[in-house]
Amino acid sequence: MSDSDFERQGMAVLASIESQLEALMQTTSVQWDSALEGTVLRLTFDDDSRIVINLQAPLREIWLAYADQGLCVESVPLQDIAAR
Repeated sequence: MSDSDFERQGMAVLASIESQLEALMQTTSVQWDSALEGTVLRLTFDDDSRIVINLQAPLREIWLAYADQGLCVESVPLQDIAAR
């Protein structure tokens, strides 16, 4: 997969996540702000907790980071997401 293919597919995944979360917000009392800037999607919740989802082009992965008694980072190869 080329860099441009990864970025195009990865940005589509990030936009889909943001869109689905916006729809979810209509059905729950939990509120958050989302900001998609470049290849980074930031979610900030009312309790000031944060989730960051970003593309890691050199590794062809999407990373999710959040604080849970420290910083946790999870990664998933883009081809695994595309296969779902």
